[in-house]
This record gives sequence, C-alpha cells and structure tokens, in this order.
Amino acid sequence: MKKITMICAGIICAFLSTAQTTRIANNNPGATGGTNVYTGTDALQDAIDAAVSGDIIHVVPSAEDYNDGMIDGKSLTIIGIGLDPTSDIGLRSLVDEIRLDNTGASGSRISGLHVSRVSMAISTTFAHTVSNVLIENCLIDRIHGAGFAVGSPNSISGIIIRNCIINSSNSTGDAQGFELYNSSGVVIENNIIKGRCCVAGSVQGVGMTIQHNLFFNGSNGISFHNIDDCIVRNNIFLNSTPGIGTGQTGNTFTNNLSYNTTNDVFLDGVDGNTASGNLEGVNPMLTDVPQSTSDWNFSNDITPITGSPVLGAATDGTDIGPTGGAVPFNIEGSFLPLIESLSVPTVVSQGVDLQVTIKARGNITND
Repeated sequence: MKKITMICAGIICAFLSTAQTTRIANNNPGATGGTNVYTGTDALQDAIDAAVSGDIIHVVPSAEDYNDGMIDGKSLTIIGIGLDPTSDIGLRSLVDEIRLDNTGASGSRISGLHVSRVSMAISTTFAHTVSNVLIENCLIDRIHGAGFAVGSPNSISGIIIRNCIINSSNSTGDAQGFELYNSSGVVIENNIIKGRCCVAGSVQGVGMTIQHNLFFNGSNGISFHNIDDCIVRNNIFLNSTPGIGTGQTGNTFTNNLSYNTTNDVFLDGVDGNTASGNLEGVNPMLTDVPQSTSDWNFSNDITPITGSPVLGAATDGTDIGPTGGAVPFNIEGSFLPLIESLSVPTVVSQGVDLQVTIKARGNITND
C-alpha cells in the first residue's frame, strides 16, 4: 500500500494539534461523511448539534450556501476559509444565518464566513444574555442583537465585531447593517461598513464603541439611525453622512474624518452629543476606494497615501480609519493558515511513497 508523507508548515501542524474536537461541515455535492464529518444540506447544523462546548466547526468552502446554524447552549468556534483569502479554489464559506440565541452560546467565535445575517439573543420566549462573542474576518449583510428593540427582555454584552465587511443589505427605514440594543461593552472596530440607501443608516443601537471603521455610501446616505450613548472615534466617513436624525442622545464623536457627504458636520451640543478633534470635509487620501458606488471590490485599497491627514491622527496615535488601531484591517483575514504552494509529483510509481510538500503562512488570528 502506498503511504502519503506530508511535510507541512508549523502553522498547520499547530492548528491540527489543538485539544478541541474539530468537526467538518461539508455540503459540497458528493462529499463523503465520516467521523466528525457532516454532509448534505444541513451539514452545518448537524455539526453544531454534535459538538460540545469548546469544539471547532470548520465550514468547508462551497458553491452552495449552508443552511442556518443555531448555536444553543454551547460555546463554539465556527470558522470558514476567510474574508478573501489568497487561494486558487475560488470558493467561500457561505452561510444563510448564524444564530446565538441562548445564554449558553456566550463565548463563541465566528470567523471567516460570508453570512447573510448574524443574530444574537433575539428570542422572545425567554430572557437571554449573550456575551463575550467575537465576530471577525467575515462578510456579513446584517447583525442583530437583543430583540431588535429597546425593552426586549434580552441583552448582549462584550460583543466584538472586527475586520469584517458589512454589506448593509436592508433598504427600508430600519438600520441596514447593525441593530444592537440592550447592550453593553459592544465594540465595532476596523470594519468596512457599506451603505445602500439614503433613508436608513448603517448602525442602530445603544452603548456601543464604534472605532477605526470606514463608512462609505455611493449615494450619500447616512451612517447612523437612532444611536444613543455611543463612543464614535477614529472613523472615516466617505460619502456617508456622520450626522444622525432626531432622538439620539449622549454620543461622543472624537477624531473622526468626514468627506464628500451631504453634511460633513458632527453633532455637538445637541441632545447631549459632543464632538471634538474631528476633521470635517477633509479628503482622507486613500489609495483606491470608490466614491460613486456602494459596491466593494476586494481589489480596492484603503491604505492612506503619503500626506494623508489620517496618518497618526487617531486618539490612540495610530491612523484614523481601519488601518489604525490595535488590529488593523486585513483583507485576507482568516482564522486558518493560507496555503501558498502544494508540491505533488506528476508521476508516482506503484509501491512508492507519495511525497507531498505543503507550504503555508499564518494569517491574522486576532486573539
């Protein structure tokens, strides 16, 4: 019998040697199930149901969307191939919805998926608090939390959303990208947040820290829709008005930059909102970011060019926008290592061992 010998980079070996059980969800046609391998249309939910707290669910890239995944009563890590990894496979880990609706789902981590919606603590049957969740390196249409409205019996806390592209899919009067109420310790940082219409803002909620993001909207929409008691700092607002409508109170706007919007002014002295250190109507001088469309292309480049006013101008001494902060935005954001080369002999004689060499490089883990 032929033996396959694999020489792998340390990053892969280290990942595979972790103590948790790694369960594989694979909905590709013809995929074969096995121990800890789940296939078919409900592959993701089957893997979640079989898992115990601490397990890892690996969502194999596929041309087909995975059905919804409900995490209930356990803390899991769900990982896909990445936001836009450098890879020849041309597939992504596509999921309709990830839902964390039970207090026991606290401590979960969602990474590397393209997902239509992430929902947290939205059940109206019981009062739940979902906390300490990290959502990273994902392309997401909308993120909902705590029953969508003030007065819900549910709450969310300690939620971090970073290194994501938010599509902001809704075009009605409701917030397009985020609805996060009854919250505390929610951080939205180092994301690219798109807008799609002029009526609804991209972010709605209370008690959030919104920092080092790029807001952009090709139709000059608005960034916020009913936000209260939020810290908004070190963001770039490009074609996406930083001002907010009536009824918002107690927000602090610090060291942000706005440019080419219908109103570049940050609220100050109105309903308890304060503003300081902001750059209003100033070109951020980014390498390649669209200014007449809300579409995002992975070839766009958010790097500030020499002389940009955002360089070193944030409250923390780094850049204003997603290239600053503790974890700068990385378009190849992936929990998994990225395979750079795979060397396999073109001819293998019968009875001779197959020598396969895999070279990979570690990507950001955002720990």
